[in-house]
Amino acid sequence: MPDAKMAAAMGAYRIFVELCRDGCIVGIGSGSTVKRFIEVLDVGEPAVARSLYYATSVDTAIHLSSRGLRVLDVSMLMNEKLLPDVYVDGADEVSRELNLIKGGGGALLREKVLAYLSRRRIYIVDASKLVDVLGTRFPVPLEVVPYTLPLVTRSLESMGYMYRVRSGSGKLGPVVTDNGNYVVDVYTGPIRSPETLESKFMSIPGVAATGIFLRTLVDTVIVGFEDGSYKEVVRT
Repeated sequence: MPDAKMAAAMGAYRIFVELCRDGCIVGIGSGSTVKRFIEVLDVGEPAVARSLYYATSVDTAIHLSSRGLRVLDVSMLMNEKLLPDVYVDGADEVSRELNLIKGGGGALLREKVLAYLSRRRIYIVDASKLVDVLGTRFPVPLEVVPYTLPLVTRSLESMGYMYRVRSGSGKLGPVVTDNGNYVVDVYTGPIRSPETLESKFMSIPGVAATGIFLRTLVDTVIVGFEDGSYKEVVRT
């Protein structure tokens, strides 16, 4: 049976092989769609086998390692020659302008860092993630330093936003990111100016990152469909 996520993953893989024929430095995001991408990697292909990988989460690192792929320590990002050539990730929402909401997997800060440092950013989504306006279906996650949680939540209340400190499904208490931070989901409703809202949230002390990924961090979006086809949308 056709799978939209798998179709998007295959589309991204074909672009990846073209970009990294003899291997390159690759950043890999987190989430269920990214796992599909890792699954379709042909470890016998030179573009895959000769590449080195940065992972945005422990979960992604485990999946890459299980395929026999070499995962770099984040400290290697200090080396200008080892910055990612390509970054591959998913998204929770994609607007017509190619602004994104990300962070459903709770790795938004690390994802934003690798996206910022990468030379080419590719996002893979199924068609259900396409929206006319950001904030239509998903809240905006904030990665928050625990000590500042009371300040952040009071600030959100003063701005008139409803929010929820994200709780874990496998344990009691809040979700804790790989950085030791909390995730606060903010119910913004439709976002008319992602740039303004990003700046507004980042002005709150203790907010380490928002799940708003502006189009400047996006080069290509691969959209998968249930019939097994996909289309490539390039930022112009």
